[in-house]
Amino acid sequence: MNTSVTSEKDILEACRQLVSDKGLSFLNMRAVAKSCGVALGSLYYYFPSKNDLLIATIESVWEDIFRIKDTDISKLPFPEFIDRCFGHIQLGIQRYPNFFTIHSISFST
Repeated sequence: MNTSVTSEKDILEACRQLVSDKGLSFLNMRAVAKSCGVALGSLYYYFPSKNDLLIATIESVWEDIFRIKDTDISKLPFPEFIDRCFGHIQLGIQRYPNFFTIHSISFST
C-alpha cells in the first residue's frame, strides 16, 4: 500500500525506487504521483515539469551511488579512494539496473 509523501526528499526517494524497480524510462509524473500517493498537481509544486523531475531524479540516483558514509575520504590514499568509487559504481549497477546504459544513451543524443 502506498503512503502519501509530502516532501521533495520523499518524492525523490520514491523516484529512485521506481528507477530501481522499473527503469529510468518508466519515470513520468503520473507514475510518480501514484507511487507517492499524491495528486498529480502536488508534484508540480516541487517539480514544474517532467524534465525538472527527471533531472532531479538522475542527480539523486548519482548522489545515492556515490554517497560514502563509512569514512573520511580525504584521508584515503588515492588507489583506495578509486577502489571505493568503483565499489559504489558496482553497487549502483545492482541497485539501478540499466540506469548507466540509459543515462549514457541520453548523453549520446
